Amino acid sequence: MVFMVVPGSDSSRHQYILICMLIRFRGRRWRQSPRIRHVIRPQATLPAVVLVLAASVACADPVKSPEQHEPGIGPVQQISEPSQIGRPIDTYIPSVQEIMQLRAVRNETVAKCLAAHGANAEIHEPPGVQEFLSAQQRDGVIRSGLYGFFDPVAAKTHGYSRPPGQAVSLTETGVAGPSEISSECTRKGQEAIGGTPLIIDETVLPDSGPPVPTNDSRYRAVVVSWAQCMAESGFRYNTPLDAIGDLQWRRPPAPDGSTTPASPTEITVASTDVDCKIKTNLVGIAVAVQSAYDNRYIESHAAQLVEFKNRILGHIRSAGK
Repeated sequence: MVFMVVPGSDSSRHQYILICMLIRFRGRRWRQSPRIRHVIRPQATLPAVVLVLAASVACADPVKSPEQHEPGIGPVQQISEPSQIGRPIDTYIPSVQEIMQLRAVRNETVAKCLAAHGANAEIHEPPGVQEFLSAQQRDGVIRSGLYGFFDPVAAKTHGYSRPPGQAVSLTETGVAGPSEISSECTRKGQEAIGGTPLIIDETVLPDSGPPVPTNDSRYRAVVVSWAQCMAESGFRYNTPLDAIGDLQWRRPPAPDGSTTPASPTEITVASTDVDCKIKTNLVGIAVAVQSAYDNRYIESHAAQLVEFKNRILGHIRSAGK
C-alpha cells in the first residue's frame, strides 16, 4: 500500500489516508460511512470536502489512454502482393465449399416443400455460383475496410474497378409456384440452414466478427505516411478508404452486371495508391494490427465460434435426411 505525504497536521494526514483507503479499496461512498462522518466534523465541512476531493483524485485508478487498450502486435511482414495476406479469422469464415453445401441443403429443402404441395420440385442454381463465391473471397482481400484497395496488377489496367465480366452481385433464381407456396418453401429452405447468410464474409460470424481497427494508433501512424506519399504525386486523400471511395470513380454497371472500364485518371490514382502502400508497408502494418484484433476477438468469442462452426457442419450433415 502506498501512503502519500500531505502537508498539514497529523490529524489531516490521518484523515487523508483513511479516505484514500475507503475510496480505493472498499468502494464505499464516504457520505454513507459512519467513520468518515465522524472524522469529518460538521464544523470542518469545507476543508473536509477539499480533502475528500483531493483524495478521490489521487487515489483513483489511472485512466488508460486508447493506446493502452490496443492489443500487442506480432512481427510485421513486408507485403507487396495480395497472396501474402492472411488473417487468423480466415479459418472461421465459411469456405466456398461450405457455402455451396449449404446452398444444396437449402435447395433440397425447398424442392421437398414444393413437391409436398404438388408444385414444380426442380431448383436450378444460377450459373457461375462457385466462380462468383471464389471471386467474392478474393475480393475481400484486395478490397478491405481497413487498408482499402490492394492489387498492384489490376490497378495498372482496371484502376479501382473489378475486371470486366466479373459480376458484383448474384441473382438468385426465384422459387416457382403460387406466392403463398413459394414464400413458405423459401422460408423453410432458409430455416434448414439456420438463416446463415450465403456469403464469404467475416460479418456472418458471431457479433459480426472482429472490429475493424481504423482508429488504432499504429495504423493511423502509417496512414499519415501513406497520405504524404500520395500528396507527393499530387493526390490528397486522408485515408486509403477516401481514395477508393472517391465519388468520381463511380460508374453505372454494364448490362451484364460488370463494371465499365476505368478512366486514365482512376488508373493513375489507383496505381499510385498501391505503390505508396508498398513503399510505406501500409498493408503489412494493417494486417499485423488487424490480426491482433482478430486474436483478441477469437479469444473472447471462443465458445460462440465453436458453436457457430458446429451449427454450420450440422446443417451440412442434414443433407439427404
